[in-house]
Parts: sequence; structure tokens; C-alpha cells
Amino acid sequence: MRRVPFLISALLSLALCAFARRVVVFGATGKTGQRVVSSLVATYPDCEIVCAVRSLSKARSIIGPDTMSLSVLPCDVVKDSPAKVASIVKGADACVCAFGNSNPSLSGAFDVDYKGTIKTIDACIDAGVP
Repeated sequence: MRRVPFLISALLSLALCAFARRVVVFGATGKTGQRVVSSLVATYPDCEIVCAVRSLSKARSIIGPDTMSLSVLPCDVVKDSPAKVASIVKGADACVCAFGNSNPSLSGAFDVDYKGTIKTIDACIDAGVP
């Protein structure tokens, strides 16, 4: 049962990338995010993948240096402004939200899973991301 969210997100991201040239993956250093990024890189080598992450140092240790098709940008969907999130998704053909609350508190879940998701969706709408 634990693999169902991963399978759903991976299938959706792969379906989105069938037409996409630039995809932003929020939460790219998490368990699901890493799998989504790996699947995208393996399946769509010509697709530009932007990994939006809270920690650049963690991202560099997991993802490595930027390449022609894979880059990392700092973004915290809870703390950053809607304008910052919109600037990251601007020009993207698709956006994958793979972030989730890792804090056991209820307020952390509300901030990340609810507010962060709404902020990301609003940013995509404002930037014209399908």
C-alpha cells in the first residue's frame, strides 16, 4: 500500500512529460521526489528538469551538479513568497509536487501539505503552467 502514492505520482509525471520540455519537481530530494526525478531523467533525456528544493547542500549530495538537462533551485513552499514560487514554475510545461510534511506536528502538516500545495497550484495558475 505504501507504494501506491509513488506509483501514482510517477505515472502522472511520466504522462505529463510526454509533451513537456521543461518540468519542475518540487520536493525532489525526498523519497518520492528522488524516484520521480530518476524516472524523468531515464525516460525523457531531452526534457529539462528543474528540481525545486529546500536545501541546496542536500540536493547537491543527492542529485549532483547542474547539467544541461537537470538543475536545482532553492525553494521552500512554506517560507518563500508566492512570487518566488511563481518565478520557478514560469516557463514550465508541467509541475510535479512531490513534497510532503516530515514534521510530526499537525501545524507542520497544515503548512506544508495544505498551504504549500495551494501556493504551488496558485503559482502554476499565475504562470500559465498546465
